[in-house]
Amino acid sequence: MVTHGEFVRHDQRINLGPDRPEAKVEVRLKPAAKIRVMVYDAAGKPVARPSIIRLEALDGHAFIPPGRQRHLSAFASPAWTERSATGDFLFSELTEGEYSIDVLQTTPTATTYYGGVERIEVKAGEARLVKVRPTDSQTRVSVQVPEFPDELQKEVPAMVVISRNVGLLAWDDGLFHGLEDERLGRITLGALIYGPVSPGKPYQVGNLPPGTYSFFVGPAVALKGVKVEVAPGQEITVEVPWVKPARVAEVKLWRLHQRVELPAKQYTAEELCGLLTAAAKPGPVFIAQPSIRGQTLRLGPAKTSLWDVLERAYLDKGWTLVEEGEKMLILGPPSKPSKPARRTGNILPGHSHSHVVQACRPIDMVSHPLLCQGDDDLRCCVGGSPVGELGISPQHSEPGIVTLSLIVMLSARQ
Repeated sequence: MVTHGEFVRHDQRINLGPDRPEAKVEVRLKPAAKIRVMVYDAAGKPVARPSIIRLEALDGHAFIPPGRQRHLSAFASPAWTERSATGDFLFSELTEGEYSIDVLQTTPTATTYYGGVERIEVKAGEARLVKVRPTDSQTRVSVQVPEFPDELQKEVPAMVVISRNVGLLAWDDGLFHGLEDERLGRITLGALIYGPVSPGKPYQVGNLPPGTYSFFVGPAVALKGVKVEVAPGQEITVEVPWVKPARVAEVKLWRLHQRVELPAKQYTAEELCGLLTAAAKPGPVFIAQPSIRGQTLRLGPAKTSLWDVLERAYLDKGWTLVEEGEKMLILGPPSKPSKPARRTGNILPGHSHSHVVQACRPIDMVSHPLLCQGDDDLRCCVGGSPVGELGISPQHSEPGIVTLSLIVMLSARQ
């Protein structure tokens, strides 16, 4: 691992052993991009107020913010969230590419979406300034947090997790998950809204941008999910009742971060399970139920993680996963759909002009680069809020002119 404030972080795995006692490693660091986010009011004046500022990589690449968990790449996420006391934050050491920005304001019982930017592109070495002004989607979501057994409440907090990735519902398997479980990490990393709540009390989300979301609610070790569609000017009540999990999850999924190359084609469920099993060695093993073995799912061309593949299978086909013992996952047909969120009325009469509901798949692209087939599809599928004011800061460097090269000799000693 090599880091420098003006360059993109470099991570590389080197295997040393009897057959390779030493290795010469050359590292070429790429100039980093920077995005400064400032919160403005409707009149165009800076607002110094506590805010949560969130940056997300739209191509799904994971990164670790500077100064955090530098030794644990498992904490890498496509989203970087910061709490700013002044509504002003500089995101640095960024890879060139496309990003989205969200600004939220929170209290212990509520979160309000302030505004954001659907898409901003930065080049290597470039610095950009983003001015986020308030939006007015006129939406209100009330999440009814269920009560659960007192003995469980004493051990783990109740949580609410709201994500633009609907594919995460693939991991709502009705089981207990330890706090170190990879499924819990997958659900929470990159969430739009994530935090503790009080059992038996409602949690309010105001001005949430229209779109489709996954909501997870309940004790942290037994989150229950539901798909929620938010339309302009609507008030929605989300109810996720407590259901005691059947047992503790046993299958370890740490290998699902492995990436696979997927040529563009139709994959049968049986073929897909073989591909997943090979990529996840030494485990788990994936088996397709007889009822779906011959059904097909179109994937690729893409190089993507096994997490993304399984979530895509859920999104497109509704295929679900069931544990069988400690090392096997059964891919099966869709389960019974969950109860939809209850709409309790319009906040605004008629329609809202503050946001146009997108006709394409609005949010899957955020975590699934294999869903988009080109630049036009990319622009269409990025969900979020109306675009804020953009400006380019005067400091700018041409990409590729400056590189930092390091040559390191590694040695394995017995």
